[in-house]
Amino acid sequence: NYYVPDLLQYHDAVYNHEVKTVIFAPQNRPLAAPVITLNGKEQLELVFDVLGANAQNYSYTIEQCTWNWQPSVLDPFDYIDGFTRDDITNYRYAFNTYQSYVQYRLLFPNNSMRPTKSGNYLLKVYANDNPDDLLLTRRFMVSENQLTVMPVLLTSGITQYFNTHQRINFTVGYNGFQVNNALEEIKVAVLQNNRWDNAITNLQPVFMRRNELVYNYIDQTLFEAGNEFRFFDTRTLRMNTERVRNITRDSTGCHVYLAPDAPRSPELDNGRFM
Repeated sequence: NYYVPDLLQYHDAVYNHEVKTVIFAPQNRPLAAPVITLNGKEQLELVFDVLGANAQNYSYTIEQCTWNWQPSVLDPFDYIDGFTRDDITNYRYAFNTYQSYVQYRLLFPNNSMRPTKSGNYLLKVYANDNPDDLLLTRRFMVSENQLTVMPVLLTSGITQYFNTHQRINFTVGYNGFQVNNALEEIKVAVLQNNRWDNAITNLQPVFMRRNELVYNYIDQTLFEAGNEFRFFDTRTLRMNTERVRNITRDSTGCHVYLAPDAPRSPELDNGRFM
């Protein structure tokens, strides 16, 4: 589901089939979650490619969201310091490639726009100075150091998942932070490798202590374990390299097909584990 229709999605989405290789993460940490501290010095870096030989005019804005990623009731001037929209002016052309494309880059927050409140946000990039002509959207979060989270990573407590899953238990402390109804005001989302597609939400604490919520579950915070990313080599397109199954070329460009890896869990073969 890399490409979606023009209807605004309040999650990571691409609305134009010519947009490729979107990366949105803290600067110099491309695999980290897009989280920054309110009024901190760290910036998020957005990088994306657009197929074609000519640069286009793209703009961006941000929208604050609620805990469950719905539009906030606040006016943009209530959570943005600076302009409520700005242009992406940093781009470069691909050089010596089979497919022509332009790479765009944005560092945020910047002198033109920065959030003034913590919370969930949606970055929206659009074309032709038209917010409805969407190019892509990306979620990010602005944090304040108000609560403490104490996680513990464990193996599964269920026998059938012992070798295949992991679980996480954690405690949320709110000592010194004004909370009137902790069960209603404190919301929890548990993510695996910064993924929202399998995020665990709507968790209620197992029990409460003084200024602490304890989330110790046997089966509700399980994730299937394993490596999400595998290396493949495309430094040359003249031969099949590591994990590359086939390379084809046609009028649209060069297409690389990767060879799927076999599961690495032990398999019984002729009475022996292979």
